[in-house]
Amino acid sequence: TLQLVGGLTAAKTEWGPDFTGVGTLKIGFLPLDWLSIFFMGKLGYGGTDSRMLTLVSVGLQLYPFGEIAGLKPYGRMSIGHQHEESLSVVRDDPFGALFGIGDGIRHRGGFEWAAGFDLPVKLREGWNTFVSFEATTIWFYDDRGPHWYIGAGAGLGANFEL
Repeated sequence: TLQLVGGLTAAKTEWGPDFTGVGTLKIGFLPLDWLSIFFMGKLGYGGTDSRMLTLVSVGLQLYPFGEIAGLKPYGRMSIGHQHEESLSVVRDDPFGALFGIGDGIRHRGGFEWAAGFDLPVKLREGWNTFVSFEATTIWFYDDRGPHWYIGAGAGLGANFEL
């Protein structure tokens, strides 16, 4: 099964009044009903330092309980690489900023954990759509930005039988 999910996530960091908002695109492959191997990209904004956030990650999403009362709960873990750059850097070199080759970019590595559930919306032969809700935490090990991002997100997705 191939899975495609688009969504929005809002998060708070340890940097006082700092809030972030990102758009998310996740592409996953489900070799088993309870396991997804995925690639995820996030692009958004962080309030402190007026910075653009670009995160790419790979990981596993587990559906350990199957479907319960119409919901499909999951847990996710991934390893990721994030770029953080001020909007002035983005204005001066948008292509370089987006692809991580511009000046003034903070390159950061970290881990993400999430828990949530998928709510099936419509089932069809060979594919189904769902709405997804989750709580997420991202931790970065360096001091070039906040260590913790803690937030919540929602998305719209579809599973396609191959």
